Amino acid sequence: MEWWLDGYDRARFARRNGQHARLLSGYEHVLVQLQLAHHSVCGQTLSNAITAWNYPFLPQGKLLPEARISSLSYGETTGEVSVTDPQVTVIVLNWNKWERTIDCLESLDGLDYPNFEVVVVDNGSEDGSQACIEAARPDLTLLQTGTNLGYAGGNNVGIEYALKRAADYVWVLNNDTLAESDSLTELIAVAEADPLAGIVGSAVVNSLPQERKTEVAATAYLWKGERMIGLADATLRHGGQEGGQPVEGLAGTSMLLRAAALAELGGFDERYFHYFEDVDLCERFRRAGWQIRYAHAACVWHEISASMNYQSPQARYYYIRNWLLFSRWSRKLGIPSLLIRDPVLCLGRITGVRWLARLRWRVAAAGMLGAFDAVRGRHGRRDLLHRSFTAD
Repeated sequence: MEWWLDGYDRARFARRNGQHARLLSGYEHVLVQLQLAHHSVCGQTLSNAITAWNYPFLPQGKLLPEARISSLSYGETTGEVSVTDPQVTVIVLNWNKWERTIDCLESLDGLDYPNFEVVVVDNGSEDGSQACIEAARPDLTLLQTGTNLGYAGGNNVGIEYALKRAADYVWVLNNDTLAESDSLTELIAVAEADPLAGIVGSAVVNSLPQERKTEVAATAYLWKGERMIGLADATLRHGGQEGGQPVEGLAGTSMLLRAAALAELGGFDERYFHYFEDVDLCERFRRAGWQIRYAHAACVWHEISASMNYQSPQARYYYIRNWLLFSRWSRKLGIPSLLIRDPVLCLGRITGVRWLARLRWRVAAAGMLGAFDAVRGRHGRRDLLHRSFTAD
């Protein structure tokens, strides 16, 4: 996937004709002319000449988003060209749900994108998942963590593997999803259209017929007017949103991550264990200058709560604790800023008023324990919680 700039330097041609390109070069401005094999007709190969004009580089060596290339008529060959699609490693994290993982893998078999590999990371399953997945997909790469590292830790194992394999992108995909055939192609199209796009998210559509919502931004830490929105509210109705639009956060159900950004900033923060790792990752990428974009045409169907019941004590604990842990570093005043902005809502969420009203004592108690641990700075997996709490 390398070519030569009129003999001056080597670079990477990241997109096909008519799209954006990312050049790895030491020059401030580069004028590039090359010839690209386009298609074959009656045994003859036709070619298009492509010109990239005046590419301005940022100090960090990244291209400005508006640096484009344009397709011209047939022209002279000015350099050798070898164009391939970016290499993508798809990471599917499994934990005691091997049947869903197999369904997800079958949907990936139908992808129309030509250059990807699938890696399953088994996150310390105790239901014989490894043997079942290996029996169903013997040629698949299956990594074993040995213990449950949580969403962050499990996916980081896959990310480390992908970076060692020199992948251009890493697609983190929940195992309780089904991907449309063009979903990865659409994700790559949005990512390659902006060299600063560090994360691109799919239109993740709830598979329940009564809940046709598209999860877009996991913005539980952001404010919308005077009201703080939570994960359940951070959705957009399917349809009516343009692809490639910038957003502040994305649901981790389906995230395409640029390998260069991962190499620079690292993967998910394992202190969260479960919930808010995606929010944290988006915030870190944004603060480092990377764009977070939403690919509306990249559709992935999601079965909500397949891995953890959102109304369980465990889910409530991690949600409240990690919401507050994230607020400690992402806000100037930390947790007190939440109370200052909307004390009624925040205290109601922490104390679990809605759960107390429903006589769901364990769920409410788990949330308050999460708040207590957040104030103390306790993070990671809470083993006592997993042993002691059961669903009401």
